[in-house]
Amino acid sequence: MSSETSNVGGIQGYLLKLHSFLGDTESRNAAIVCHDIIGDLGQECMITKNENEL
Repeated sequence: MSSETSNVGGIQGYLLKLHSFLGDTESRNAAIVCHDIIGDLGQECMITKNENEL
């Protein structure tokens, strides 16, 4: 994972993580990691109070 991805938080951070793992050559590992990231992203969307932050 790049340092650019680790410096970004919130929803944008989760989307960058998802994008970086989708390029993983081992599809099984990528699928598991992406599943977890999508779950975290969903939780972040639920707790974000300001629509402009989405």
